[in-house]
Amino acid sequence: MEKSSTDEEDVVEIREDTLTYMATSLASSVEVGNIGALGFEKDDQKKNDETVEDYYLVEFIGKPYLEQRTGAWLVDCCWLLSVPRARHWYTKSKQPKTVNMMHIVATDVRMNPSSPTNMIPKSVRKRAEQQNAIKISLESHDFIMDEISRRERLEYDPSRVVVDNESNSDIDE
Repeated sequence: MEKSSTDEEDVVEIREDTLTYMATSLASSVEVGNIGALGFEKDDQKKNDETVEDYYLVEFIGKPYLEQRTGAWLVDCCWLLSVPRARHWYTKSKQPKTVNMMHIVATDVRMNPSSPTNMIPKSVRKRAEQQNAIKISLESHDFIMDEISRRERLEYDPSRVVVDNESNSDIDE
């Protein structure tokens, strides 16, 4: 049975509606001063590079607002910059950016300061401590990665074929 273009358009529309609902829902959970995560797709050169995360961290500096022309939820934030040679450690910047809530995957990322039980690598410790570096909690990192994976499954690819193993097992019997 061949799919019509209307079926494909319906799937695209449902996907867009789902992502819009998720963005609207997340917009209501943004608190000024909280850390959020912005998911993105790595380019081909960095796909297998484990030193590059699948997300950026931001600090929210404003509440989300609805952009009237496009209907998109936007939020003002500042980037967190990764500390070189210190995986999962970040420093806050003053680089403001307006981002679309559609790309936000978490709004309450837990960060931990340096402490005797949470040490910055020695090679970068002095400079990182001067810049008040903070480390993302393992739980927040795992949540962000799971959310990115869930959202990737929402991506619509008309060339992808989904096989239902239960249906196939009935045929074999």
